[in-house]
Amino acid sequence: MCCVRTVKYKVKCNSKLTDLIISKRGLRQGDPFSAYLFLFCMDSLSRMFEDAQMNQKIKGIRASKDGPRINHLFFADDALLFVRNLQREVEACMQILKTFESMSGQGINMEKFMVYFCPKTSTAQRVRAN
Repeated sequence: MCCVRTVKYKVKCNSKLTDLIISKRGLRQGDPFSAYLFLFCMDSLSRMFEDAQMNQKIKGIRASKDGPRINHLFFADDALLFVRNLQREVEACMQILKTFESMSGQGINMEKFMVYFCPKTSTAQRVRAN
């Protein structure tokens, strides 16, 4: 956290460095270090989902009959979570996300949040899940 709280900058303009700029609010988007910090956070979230699968709290899905189970995929700053439509698995997934949010300060952007159901999921189950 020392790296986040003690950020200092110098800007090069017309081949000259400016005086030292001391940030009062930590890392900003575009800071070269912020991408690494984000990767560390997402690695923690990934391990939380892997742990939940190993402890049989969530099962994930398979892309093929004998393929490995997948419970999440990350791409850049997006996440796809694969959870079976069982109350205990959905609750376990939500608990992981709440724990991650409290630990990292990163929350779900509800503007981008979407839920997709398997075509076999009944309308009653879809309504109950919302």
